[in-house]
Amino acid sequence: MQITLRLHAKPVVFVLFAVLAGLLAMHTFVALSHLVFQNEVSALTVLFDMDREANVPTLFNVLLFFLGAVLFYLLGRAEQGRDRWAWRLMVFAFIFLGVDEGSQIHERFMLFTLRLMGHDGTTGAEMGFLYYAWIIPYFIAAVVLFGVLGRWLLRLEAQLRWGLLLSGAIFVFGAVFMESFSGNVAAGIVSNTWNPADHPSIPCHAYPAGQCMLYADPLYVALYTMEEMMEMSGLILCAGFLMRGLERREAKVLLELGKP
Repeated sequence: MQITLRLHAKPVVFVLFAVLAGLLAMHTFVALSHLVFQNEVSALTVLFDMDREANVPTLFNVLLFFLGAVLFYLLGRAEQGRDRWAWRLMVFAFIFLGVDEGSQIHERFMLFTLRLMGHDGTTGAEMGFLYYAWIIPYFIAAVVLFGVLGRWLLRLEAQLRWGLLLSGAIFVFGAVFMESFSGNVAAGIVSNTWNPADHPSIPCHAYPAGQCMLYADPLYVALYTMEEMMEMSGLILCAGFLMRGLERREAKVLLELGKP
């Protein structure tokens, strides 16, 4: 039995952005409940706050990485010659980032980087833009990856090349630069005295220990919301450009089921 899947970039991208809009609406409702309506909405916080882990936005983000990995693999299969290694490298990078998003590997890198910088046990107040220190090794890795893939990018067709560069720039700006801005704000917040009793609408049990005060600050909430939105938007755009690349090649994906 053969199953033919017919997917087109435009409706797929539309559906993905619609899901993202729904997640943003739920996240915004949670934030407004905490900061404006003075309501904990603990269950919705656990499910939809974009700065939490292991919830619905995290699952969507992981699926976007794995979708990108599949599309890079399919485009690599459609290519011939010496550049197939580059497609495989991108598949590996997206799988790693998807696993990282789901398991928080970068949190371990943050502790490791802090130790290398001599800030083991720091409160974080003096770190400023490097409060989330994992951005240092990951930014270096992104620069190295871009350098390694430079010639491959130049050999790509113009539409796909500029599409990947645009979506990658949006993702990196959110993941690295917006993260550093929110980290700078967080560094200032954690250095101040904070009494949870003054903010009873913040469900501290739903957030990491010692970080509850961050979610009472509107600027911090706005920054990490923009960060997550840019990351997921970049991934959706990347998937769209990859699917258009497959469409231009008139690629067909057949799923065949049968006895070995």
